[in-house]
Parts: sequence; C-alpha cells; structure tokens
Amino acid sequence: MALLLAVGMVCTACGQETSPAESSQVSKDSGTETKQEEKEGTVASDEIVTLSLYSQFNNGGIESAGWYQEFLAEELGIQFENQVGGNDLMAAMMASGELPDIVGFKDAAMVKEAIEGGLLLNLDEYQDALPEVFGDEIYEAALQYSRDERSAGTGGLYVLPVNVGPVDSLLFNYTIRWDIYKKIGYPETKNYDEFLDMLKLMQETEPKTSDGQPIYGFTLFTDWDGKCCWPVYGYYMTTKGYWTQPTGLTELKYDGSEEPKSILDDDSVYKEGLEYLFKANQMGLIDPDSVTQTYDVANGKMLNGQALY
Repeated sequence: MALLLAVGMVCTACGQETSPAESSQVSKDSGTETKQEEKEGTVASDEIVTLSLYSQFNNGGIESAGWYQEFLAEELGIQFENQVGGNDLMAAMMASGELPDIVGFKDAAMVKEAIEGGLLLNLDEYQDALPEVFGDEIYEAALQYSRDERSAGTGGLYVLPVNVGPVDSLLFNYTIRWDIYKKIGYPETKNYDEFLDMLKLMQETEPKTSDGQPIYGFTLFTDWDGKCCWPVYGYYMTTKGYWTQPTGLTELKYDGSEEPKSILDDDSVYKEGLEYLFKANQMGLIDPDSVTQTYDVANGKMLNGQALY
C-alpha cells in the first residue's frame, strides 16, 4: 500500500504484493525486547518498514527534518527513502515501469499515463486499510471527483485531492529573523511599505551573518517558475488572503467573499505584489542570486540566516 501526495492530488504506487490488512499495519507483538519497546507505544527498530518516496513538490525536507523521521519511526513504524529530482527523474521512472511506494504528481496527464501503465493502486480495493480516507462526508465528494476526473476513465480511486472543504483559518503569515527584529526594538508595521522599511532597518543593523555572508530581505529561487505567479503569490498574495491557480491566470479570495478575477486586471492583487517586490528590489532587499539559484541553494541560505523574511 502506498499513498501519493501532490498539490492537487494524491496517488498510490505499486509496492510488494501484500493483503490490505498486511500493508496497513505494523505488528507490535513480535516479542522482541528492545530499549525502544520499553517506551509505551513505540515501535521496535526491527519492525520499522522503509517506504520509498518521490514527490514533484518535495525538495528533500522529510530527510532533513530529523525529529519528524524519528516520530514516524517510533510512533508509526515507518521511515522514508526520499528521492529528489525534477521532471526528468519522473519521466525516467515512468518509462522504467517502476515507481516508488509514495509518489506525488504535478501533472494530471502523468497520472493518466501511470494508471494506464498499471503503476498505481485502486484505493477502492483497500478501503478497510484506509479508514482515514473513507467515510468522511466532505471528503467523499472529493473522492468522487477523483473517480470521475482522474481515473483514466476507469472509475477507480487512484488519486486523492488534498485541498478539500472550507478554510477555517489564515494559512499564511510573516516569518522573520526574530533575533534581529528584537535588536531593532520590535517595531510595529501598519502596512506593506512600513514592512519593507522595517526589513531595510534589519538589514542595515545586521548586514552579514557570523560567517560573513550577506543578508537580504528576500532570497528567491527559480524551481517553481512554471507556476504563473510565484513568487508574487508566495510573498504577497497569500498574506492578503488570496490564492491563484498554479496553471491559470485567476486570483481568488480564500474565504470566497469575492468573485474570481484575472491577475492581469489593473486592480489585481497580483499586480500589487509585482510592485511590492519591485520596491523591495529597488531598496536592495532581494538577493541578486534569486534570478538563477535553485530551491536547495535558497533554502541553505535561509537556514544560514541570510533571509530576513
């Protein structure tokens, strides 16, 4: 059994031939005495199942988050072997006829190809093993959509949508270098221009890291440029409560209080975001490497404290 995570869908890849019951649980009754088993609810190290993972939306974060790996191993008895790569890697795996246990797709056409190639499991045949997936009234509508629109005409459940139901909270907010924010006295900002002024003051207060690397307000990357609005979407629109379809030119209010409109309209939030980042760049707040660097490089800079926001 394997679940495939993606922004628009979750898919499942073929693994070893086991029954649904066998594939859905890890036995905790082997009788093996280990130090791990002394802690109630944990799984012995010799019972941990390794699952291979590949997602087109994953940049290796699971393996770098050691605490999360430990939690998965101790509480659920699983660990991941994470493969990182772009469209070329996905195309190669599809051509080989073998996918990892867990696979995340960006492209509906690839899902169709994988289903037709017999590479994905029909989760309708594993309902007893997936109580979290089946039986929820809100989610059932999404599952039916998947059967109707993402099954290559078979009517089976091969992919699971991940954005389902009402949004009950704001999903995005600002995250900043709190240590430098503290140094400048925790100033309050009432609008976006004041926020940029605050970032500039932070940059002037501490222009370099302890190892001599320059600090910028923003350090961006190119990996997600296939989506129409990144990074305007990620750094501006979300903080105003808007989102945009990754492959389209439409912006929408998260709470549904406004009619969708084109990001190319003169009064669009997207165009506001363009001006926002233009101002930031004019102020020297955007890392000049943003034009060419990858996510991994940008993430390394963030972990090194080179990004204020």
